[in-house]
Amino acid sequence: ERLRIAVIASGDRERNATKAGAYELDLVLFQARREVAEAFGVSGTPAAVMIDPNGLIQSPVVASAEAIARLLAQATVPVSAVRQVASASRV
Repeated sequence: ERLRIAVIASGDRERNATKAGAYELDLVLFQARREVAEAFGVSGTPAAVMIDPNGLIQSPVVASAEAIARLLAQATVPVSAVRQVASASRV
């Protein structure tokens, strides 16, 4: 599976599309006001949450660039490495 990053934005669509393009992000979703932020309990930016391909939330909401970097690092660990760690912890 491939990690996809969706950006939830508000405001000027062209400006947000330009920003997203600078980071090669191809999935920009727009909220009319703050309905998505409010649904996730987000009060500021940047913030992130991991959602699996089935639409299930797989992490708590994290806020700050550092916390998002840690979340992305977790998400990009190869499955084989996760299996090796799980196997080693059973010994």
